[in-house]
Amino acid sequence: MNIKINDFLKEYKGNSIKFDSICLTGRVVLIKGENGSGKSTLLKAISGFIKYKGSIINDQSISYMNEQTFLPNGCSLLEFLLMFSEKDHMMSFIKSFNLSSKLNNDLSSLSKGMRMKVNVIICLMDDKDLFILDEPFSGLDKESVEVLINYINNSDKDFLISTHLDYPCKINDMNEVII
Repeated sequence: MNIKINDFLKEYKGNSIKFDSICLTGRVVLIKGENGSGKSTLLKAISGFIKYKGSIINDQSISYMNEQTFLPNGCSLLEFLLMFSEKDHMMSFIKSFNLSSKLNNDLSSLSKGMRMKVNVIICLMDDKDLFILDEPFSGLDKESVEVLINYINNSDKDFLISTHLDYPCKINDMNEVII
């Protein structure tokens, strides 16, 4: 990945997020910062979801995972995931994240952690060059964090990850940017 950000400015009701110049390079970049430092805003801007002033140069296709889970009620986990991928492709993710026993459950019955697992799975099933994961470790149990880290380490794709946690990441070839 080679993302260049210059003169970034996003204003919200009396608040502003400003970065003069940031260069995100490498296969895995971890953006760390306190709550409210602009991590999510920056990731949404890179993904093209919000308007901003300044420039962001990126030539990769993106799969984005929001830190908040927005899952519909009234359908099972299996029905929902089939909207995004063929069953054979998604089953390895389902097994890895230990959700096999929940396939027939309504999405509304899933815990916060299970909903986060679904959020991660939806993002990773997409065939893009760059996966942007906003706070993926928040809400995941230790085993699921390890599954995600192993996936990242064994992938040939690029990852841009934000966190405010001091999680001891064992991600190979990771560059850390603090904002």
